[in-house]
Amino acid sequence: VVRPVYKVRPYDTLRSIARDTMGDARRADDILDLNRDVIDDPSHLIVGQLIELPEDARASRPRTRN
Repeated sequence: VVRPVYKVRPYDTLRSIARDTMGDARRADDILDLNRDVIDDPSHLIVGQLIELPEDARASRPRTRN
């Protein structure tokens, strides 16, 4: 199974990544479950780290309109 990959950015949290890629911040645990081998502390993500997302996630962040 090929899953989308997300590159952690400054100020990202698992909840913000879940919100931005899956539309639901409550799915943060889904991301953590897939990445327990690379995420040492879920409250302090490493900028630049690559994490896998669930298959139904969109790897790119939605663009905001000005």
